[in-house]
Amino acid sequence: MFRVYFSLPEYWNNKILEASETAEFANASKYEGEVLFFEDEENTAVVIVKKKFSNVFSRAQIFSNSTNENFLIGIFENLRKKGVAYARVGNTMFGLEKEVKIDGADLIERHTFTLDLNQNLEDIWAKFDKKLRNSIRKAEKEKVIIQEISDEKEIREYYKIALETEENIKNKKGRKTFSLQRYDFFRELFANKLGRFFIAKSGDKIIAGALFLVLGEKSVYFHSCLSRKHVEKQAPSLIHWEAIKKFKKESIKKYDLGGVTIGLDKNDSRFFVYEFKRKFNGELVKFYNVEIALSKFKKKIQDLAMKIIYGEGL
Repeated sequence: MFRVYFSLPEYWNNKILEASETAEFANASKYEGEVLFFEDEENTAVVIVKKKFSNVFSRAQIFSNSTNENFLIGIFENLRKKGVAYARVGNTMFGLEKEVKIDGADLIERHTFTLDLNQNLEDIWAKFDKKLRNSIRKAEKEKVIIQEISDEKEIREYYKIALETEENIKNKKGRKTFSLQRYDFFRELFANKLGRFFIAKSGDKIIAGALFLVLGEKSVYFHSCLSRKHVEKQAPSLIHWEAIKKFKKESIKKYDLGGVTIGLDKNDSRFFVYEFKRKFNGELVKFYNVEIALSKFKKKIQDLAMKIIYGEGL
């Protein structure tokens, strides 16, 4: 039986396998839009409906690991009745393990790199690209210190650097539509402990950071930030190395480096992200997003508005 909830069911986490579908992630996402919960006997989904100005500009982000086509179609139809114009299952970090075919929907192939933390640290280190190992050593020589955030004051400092990073990305070609979540989203993930925030300090100043979503035996590299003034210190490389060591001690088995886009031109601003994650020499894993225009007319208006504002489509 197909069910929709407008508030969080108490038992929700009993059926959840991915961090993006948890009660904790849903509670953090309430600051981004209306959160809905869908389920049947075997499948679950968290849906965030974002509205700007009116339903004409409404979009739904669906987080589910279900490849049951009838379940996904049921979500699409429910959202269509609510007047939502566009929906996507997954994002660059999360998605479906298998392909699904739904009439009118597009399948998007995604990729990520994952590390097996069952290996000993010496083997993990040996597989790193030489340039990555040198970057880690450089950060250590620069006396960069890595630690986990322990209070909300540091979350506010992390967010300031995140805003700076957002502005830098927006100024790069091809990334104008990048949008950072609200501060409350990060604060809530810290408070409910789904999010693990690692920061790099030079002296007493935070110069970089990374957010990992951790559920069970898996961690996902979800967000990062870096002060441009301290790029040469190579702090992000050391953050990952220290996170890998800490997670391994905690018996976490899989270290997911987050989504990458393959086959990019070297001049594309996203190529650096791919190249950085590639240097960890993890396994390249394929997953899928599904996107659908629930109202083709409204979707055309959305695309036109984005083209006028940003000079490009969504």
